[in-house]
Amino acid sequence: MPGRTETRHDGNPVPHEGLVLAKLWNNVAIVLPPGNGGGCVTRSPFSSMTVRLGPQAMISYGNATTSNSATLMEGNPRCLTRDLNAYPLRRWANSGNMINLIRENSAVEKFQAVAQGGIRGTPRLGSWAGTLLGCLLKRWRRGNIIGCIGPGRT
Repeated sequence: MPGRTETRHDGNPVPHEGLVLAKLWNNVAIVLPPGNGGGCVTRSPFSSMTVRLGPQAMISYGNATTSNSATLMEGNPRCLTRDLNAYPLRRWANSGNMINLIRENSAVEKFQAVAQGGIRGTPRLGSWAGTLLGCLLKRWRRGNIIGCIGPGRT
């Protein structure tokens, strides 16, 4: 049963096309399919949070404040939005990719490049970014493995 400190809630549903991560160095775009949210978070300890990142507008689906601030000192307050998505976890942070990362990359520089993906690694996200983009803050522990679970799982 979710408690007052539960952090797994998605933003309100906002239909959208997903997220395109453009990679300028190789003209390859990574497309993340849409999750079930995208709008303002209304259920969680963060529901009344005002995000003040900026002055540039951040990635946002259905947010009322979508334009950049006029000056570097002007505020850009908006609600916290979230579109939790298990796709990056399944695609780039799965157990097979993690095992291959460890077994096939004994040099630290190569290990970091493949884990981080992108310009130093491969034309993909890598396990680090896959986890960052897809991980919920609800953690599980089984033996010596600590991880996170995708949307809708307990």
